[in-house]
Amino acid sequence: MSCYVDTVRAYPEAGLRYTEFCHLLADDPAELHALAGELGMPRQLFQDHPWRWHYDLPAHLRPRAIELGALEVTLPFVGALLKQRRASVQAGVRAGVTEPAVPDPVGSMAITVCRLAIDPHHGRLNHRNRVGIAVRGALFAELALTQRLRGERLPR
Repeated sequence: MSCYVDTVRAYPEAGLRYTEFCHLLADDPAELHALAGELGMPRQLFQDHPWRWHYDLPAHLRPRAIELGALEVTLPFVGALLKQRRASVQAGVRAGVTEPAVPDPVGSMAITVCRLAIDPHHGRLNHRNRVGIAVRGALFAELALTQRLRGERLPR
């Protein structure tokens, strides 16, 4: 298993402390978190996505990541890695994650709310108004899935 860093790109419009980043990726999430921890990257910077999970690594940390064993890779390599991950996710497998065989009916609503209210690209809570929308959406989804949603839909 390995960790990887791709090429540095500039993001001047990001409005962040640093404007140049590369991606820190790995074959396994645990290995990725271990290297990110050694680099001093906070866990909340992890961008969790079913197949594009990674850290945006500031350019000044890239040489240290390479010293710690990360391999320098090209964008085509990253594309192939993400394509492989996507195929695994579509086949129902995600490295390092075990899903319960039977979904927890109480937990599934909480998970749905989180998925709707958290911005997947930044890992942060969306605007607080979206939380209310997410709660209502999750409630309707839960009621529909458990076939407890009764009555006809009202016309707009």
